[in-house]
Amino acid sequence: MLDPQCEAILERVAEWPEPAEITAEVARDQEDRRLREFGGVGPTVAEVRTISIPTTHGSVSGVVYVPTDDPAPGVLVWIHGGGWTVGSPHHCDDVLRSLKRESGCTIVSVDYALAPESRVPVADEQSYDVQTWV
Repeated sequence: MLDPQCEAILERVAEWPEPAEITAEVARDQEDRRLREFGGVGPTVAEVRTISIPTTHGSVSGVVYVPTDDPAPGVLVWIHGGGWTVGSPHHCDDVLRSLKRESGCTIVSVDYALAPESRVPVADEQSYDVQTWV
């Protein structure tokens, strides 16, 4: 027997449209709503700030999760998922706050140009440029 809370979540997920049946714009809206509905609030961290990072295809935004330790044991560059079509640096905020808190590392969560507006290899090259910059 399935837990009633799990069953309720699975019923809601079953109502979501198939990705092949919707546009990128609708998929982005769906992703935002899912995160608001199912995402949690991560732990408090010392500082979170938005930055601009130069790339060969223009600047991209990034979110930096600053550690309280000085110096931090390292830097983790987080390139969000989403099939190069949906997502943003803010979509994994709860996960990144937890990861930052547990690792002590500085975390840089970056944006990149999304498809279909931007074509291959723009997102790949922006992601590489961000890692080089960091």
